[in-house]
Amino acid sequence: MHLINYISVLLLMVSSSCTQTKLIKTEPPEWTKTAAIYEIMPKQFTPQHNLKGITQELARLRNQYVSAVSILPIFTTLDINNAYNPGDPYACSEFLTIDPALGTDHDFKTLIDSAHHFNIKVLLEFNLTYTTPNHPWRKEYPEFYKSCQAKNDTAFNQDYIRFNLEHKTLQKKLHILEHWMKDFPLDGFVLMNADQFPESFLNLLGSKINSKKFYLVSGSNTPEFVERGYFDSYFNYDLYHLFIKMVDNTCTSQDFKSLMEINEKATFKNASILFNQNALLNNKDGTETQRFYGFYKLCSVLSILTGGIPMMMNGQEEPMFDRINPYSNQAIVFNKFFSRDFFRSLFIHRVDNPAIQSIQDNLPVIISDATHVLAFERKHGEASIVVMANLTNQVQSFTLKNDYIQRLEFFTRALTNFEKNKSYTLNPYQYIVLTNIK
Repeated sequence: MHLINYISVLLLMVSSSCTQTKLIKTEPPEWTKTAAIYEIMPKQFTPQHNLKGITQELARLRNQYVSAVSILPIFTTLDINNAYNPGDPYACSEFLTIDPALGTDHDFKTLIDSAHHFNIKVLLEFNLTYTTPNHPWRKEYPEFYKSCQAKNDTAFNQDYIRFNLEHKTLQKKLHILEHWMKDFPLDGFVLMNADQFPESFLNLLGSKINSKKFYLVSGSNTPEFVERGYFDSYFNYDLYHLFIKMVDNTCTSQDFKSLMEINEKATFKNASILFNQNALLNNKDGTETQRFYGFYKLCSVLSILTGGIPMMMNGQEEPMFDRINPYSNQAIVFNKFFSRDFFRSLFIHRVDNPAIQSIQDNLPVIISDATHVLAFERKHGEASIVVMANLTNQVQSFTLKNDYIQRLEFFTRALTNFEKNKSYTLNPYQYIVLTNIK
């Protein structure tokens, strides 16, 4: 079903004379149907700045109904502030050993065992398309990289640190995913920059693993790779781009309808990973509250309820008003937890209400013709969830196509009635969620 049992073959291009194989993927692992993923920056997550600190927080995460953690690279990084990729937590100086500052192999095994005790899956993130400039291969095997030229005029040449994914000899040197799969009972990998993998490379990787239990995620916006059977899921940046449009009031319900149609056409529906914040966005754009001030919770509601697998980033339960600094080990300050119950209640409801689980027959249906109000219902059997959301910073009116009588408003727990063809208004970025599951 996926790529990888040997990523001793990770960066290999098969020659044109080789037979290309394509794995026919079955549906994603069963546990993803109710999954809520929590992304962790290991050096900033706790005051201990290490794997033991993460282990100590697992009980709290389980109480928050997190069911999977996705941990950024834990490999050795000697030059986090280098000139080519400064502050990039995905740029590693070595792929096979745990950074001593984070802990030992034993610490990581203890973390995974403890997570499994709490019924939490553990995913490990990789970016195997580039390194830091001080990776030993940069000197020993310069042919592994796209360029030997350190600078272009006065600028640092990014191809100097980027792997040449077509170099066949790389398979003899890379034992990366194979090593981590063999030595640690991980539940999956997230492969960043997967959109840069050549198809012949994907075919080769796909031929090396056939495990229904192992969860493989593309960290790029690559629904086509899921369709072809190379990955179980992908990071859905299309939804995030709609949130960006909401900042200047240019987002419409038709934009969301178009996004929903992509999901509807997919072989495995509701399989993309949805979010309004992750580690890459933290580095690039800052925090959710900085980008979406005034409606960041609405973005989270849509990420969790629109249709897919929700992911939140460490610190969103506070929430975060300052960007996490990847240049330093300054720990996230957890002391308020203002949004913890918000996320917890939605994640619990994802377990309790099959209408919002990642299954095949509960796709969202638009229930209003309003331009700037997104209103949709998802159903599975008798279970239902209804979302009404103002996509702008202005008051908006709308009508519904159906009656929703004696429904429980999810956040206030008040019984409410919404009648079809009756006019209602929503304040700027206001949202209402109705459920029939108490």
